[in-house]
Amino acid sequence: MSSLTLPRTDKARHAAAEQWDLWALAAASCIIAAAPLFYGRAAFPHDDAFITMHNAEALLRGEDRAFPGVSPLIGATSLAHLWIVAQLQGLFGAGYASSIAGAGACIAYALGVRAIALRVGLSKIEALALALAGMITGYGLYHLANGLETGLAMAAVAWALYSAIDAYPNRWTPMACGLLPFVRPELALLSAALMARQIYLRWSVDPLVTILQDIAIAAACATPFLWWSLSETGALMPQTIGAKAAFFASPTSPWMQAPRAVLALLACGFGALWFGAYGLRGSSVGIAALAFMVAFALAFALTEADALFHNNARYAAVLAPALALGVAFEIARRTGPHRLALLAILCAWGVGSAAFIGAPGLVRDLGRGLESATFIARRTPEGAALLAHDIGRPAALTSARVVDLVGLKTPQAHAVHQRLTRPSEGAARGAAMAEIAATFQPLYAEIRTGDPFWAQSAEALRAAGWRLTPLFADSRGDYTVFALQPPQQGAEP
Repeated sequence: MSSLTLPRTDKARHAAAEQWDLWALAAASCIIAAAPLFYGRAAFPHDDAFITMHNAEALLRGEDRAFPGVSPLIGATSLAHLWIVAQLQGLFGAGYASSIAGAGACIAYALGVRAIALRVGLSKIEALALALAGMITGYGLYHLANGLETGLAMAAVAWALYSAIDAYPNRWTPMACGLLPFVRPELALLSAALMARQIYLRWSVDPLVTILQDIAIAAACATPFLWWSLSETGALMPQTIGAKAAFFASPTSPWMQAPRAVLALLACGFGALWFGAYGLRGSSVGIAALAFMVAFALAFALTEADALFHNNARYAAVLAPALALGVAFEIARRTGPHRLALLAILCAWGVGSAAFIGAPGLVRDLGRGLESATFIARRTPEGAALLAHDIGRPAALTSARVVDLVGLKTPQAHAVHQRLTRPSEGAARGAAMAEIAATFQPLYAEIRTGDPFWAQSAEALRAAGWRLTPLFADSRGDYTVFALQPPQQGAEP
């Protein structure tokens, strides 16, 4: 053996040492995604994560005990994430499955940003810094640990953009375009932008059959999800945004919605990462990413701008990979001190925003609602009807038959809000809630009385003549569980 040849074990050790940055990103991703497990087995900060857990359990059981007769796909925003969590839940159980899926998504997102950075010419240390900044900037820590599809959506956007960096189109891009809408429905806008770019680049150099093949690949990737959704819900795509729009019923005038959409995007904590929008100029993939961002903002401005404020602006998190692409382009264009300064500013903002925004918010919200869910599970009869607006924890952690005040999982409630709340721009929301309660005659209610907006639910029921008797209030002053008596048995309205 030549003295210049390393033994096989030494080669493996040397190769592992060369990939130290990959190990660093993987370790950071696992720590972030596992944050809820430090509090408890199922302590996600968002109630929506428990909706996914419940829907996955209903898929595995073949029935939905909390919402009888309702498909598990009703109320699911991401069919891809639901399918992944259901598979993992069958192996590892509820709670752990969502954290494992989150860790995988977080790793995929970090590696996607790293791959983008290396592909455009950044060094390994610069790519590592950009990937870490992309993970922690703003509410990044919060979103990647929320137990939802947010991390998966960020990863999908990152790798879809990476597939389109090369000047000559490939087959990976149409595959990504076919799958993106089923990671999050609004990612159909990115699919459209990338497919338009793909067709434009092929038009002058490739035969028409090649373009048709790209379209066929995208359609083939989308078809299983389209069929699954259509057969289960009667709709080709998830309808959760429609249910939320009917309930929250923001003003319908674009002149009122647009400023709120802009304000929400500016308040989402991206800060220095917004410089990436400028960096997207000058390349076809950058223009496609910029078109996606503009279309994304317009879509929310024309439908439900206030949704961009919900859950610490988690819907806007999918813009982070596009902005990271622009930052990578801009760093690659610069040399010397300017290059270092841009990266330093980005990292400083990332660390600062994580320390003052993301991490405190995550610590504050971990375990929220678990106390009241535990009370409901232990102190109410099995199968009792429970009225709630945050339905995930009661559905996943108790045996209650849940009535969804918002309408995500109770189609009749959505119809009432569509008829009353939406046309009145929220003025008739209380009347809609009273009608929903009268229809289902629940015995109990769980209401987030610590939040002024949701506390209006209790006031609306009282105004309609319902008697609400407090049974339990959690230690955070957040949720209250009530026993309900309908108007004919309680006080007069």
